[in-house]
Amino acid sequence: MVEAALAASVPMLIGLLASLLGIGSLANKVKSVFRAVSRPVNRAIDKIVNFIAKKGKALWGKLKGKGKGKSGSSRNTDPDHDKMVAAGLAAIDVEEQKYLKDGKASGSRVLTGHQQHYSGLRC
Repeated sequence: MVEAALAASVPMLIGLLASLLGIGSLANKVKSVFRAVSRPVNRAIDKIVNFIAKKGKALWGKLKGKGKGKSGSSRNTDPDHDKMVAAGLAAIDVEEQKYLKDGKASGSRVLTGHQQHYSGLRC
C-alpha cells in the first residue's frame, strides 16, 4: 500500500522538480527536435521509394514487352498477320450469320453454338 502511494507520487514529484529547475517543457523540446530531424529523413525516404518505384515500373514494362522498337509500339511485324486477321474476322462474320434472327443475335443460340464448338473449355 505504501509502495503504491509512492509509485503514484513519483511522476508528480519529477514534474514539480523539473518545473522548479526550468526544464518543465523538456518533453516538448525533445518532441520538436525529433520532428525537425524526421522531416528531412522522411523526404529522403520518399525520394528513394519514388526512385525505386519508377525504375521498377520501367523494368516491369520491359519484361512485359512494352516499349519495343523506336516508336514504343509492340506491333506485330509478321507479313501474314494482316491476312490472318482479315480471315479471322471473315470467319466470325460467317459464324455470326448462322445465329442471327431478324437481324439480331439470339443469345441462347449463340451460347449453345459456342458451347458445342468449344466443349473442352470451362468458364
